[in-house]
Amino acid sequence: MSRCTDGQPRRGVLFGRAARERCAASGSAAFARSSAHRPRRLVAASAALLAGVTGFAAVGLAVASPADAATPGSWSATGAMPAGLADATATLLGDGDVLVAGGQSAPSGSPSSTAELYDPANGSWSLTGAMAFPMTAATATLLPDGEVLLAGGMTGSGTSLSPTGVAELYDPSTNSWSQTGPLPSGLAVSGASAALLPGGEVLLAGGMTGSGSAATTTADAELYDPSTGTWSSTGSLPLGVEDAVMTAFTANGGGVLLAGGITQSSGGTATVSGSSEVYEASSGTFHAVATLPVAVAHASSV
Repeated sequence: MSRCTDGQPRRGVLFGRAARERCAASGSAAFARSSAHRPRRLVAASAALLAGVTGFAAVGLAVASPADAATPGSWSATGAMPAGLADATATLLGDGDVLVAGGQSAPSGSPSSTAELYDPANGSWSLTGAMAFPMTAATATLLPDGEVLLAGGMTGSGTSLSPTGVAELYDPSTNSWSQTGPLPSGLAVSGASAALLPGGEVLLAGGMTGSGSAATTTADAELYDPSTGTWSSTGSLPLGVEDAVMTAFTANGGGVLLAGGITQSSGGTATVSGSSEVYEASSGTFHAVATLPVAVAHASSV
């Protein structure tokens, strides 16, 4: 059994050369909202939503209202999920709800097509339309028009999982899913990283191709155009990684930072990386920047 970087055992999805496994956290979503947007006791808050295979969820609130500041920065239980999921995606929607989709309903189980909505106003969950194609370990990106793009991930049955090039769109106005253009050139990848670019395109980079002893990290990067529903290749990463953190930034002309992750050659040993790269949309290229002080994978950014 492999272990997380904190020493805890991983479970579930295939990892590395023999089995790509992940920690039992399914996803997180951060949100900030005002009383004008959602009339509730919160004046300003930031929260993280954690949901696992047990279906239990917890919310951490940093409350700005004096009336609610008795335990600032504390955690409290919230409503249980209709169906517990691990390794799902979590996306903050335009109306403030959180969409949790895909993943696995049991350790080493088959990918799920379940999608659920969390309403922070009352701490409750509800099922929404099922995904067109079940998958786990996918990327999820909120598009400018309010739809959510899920891409890549793993599909299959039980422990026989393999990367996929399928991409789907969730429409909050109809609570339904539809397939969109697949990744280019027959690419199938899991554990990739994705970010929305200022122009509205989605950058998807890195990830793992193949499975079992043939699994290897890829340096491929693709762009999704929401206006056409198609993908195109863009500049490759200096180093192929999976499960890296990716975030767009605006300082110094802007760009997309990809940092950390796991690198592995076919049949080789998986290694946690301290590399970091920046993508420049104007040139469509990545370039290496300063390495991380500590190599990490499965990290998050704010």
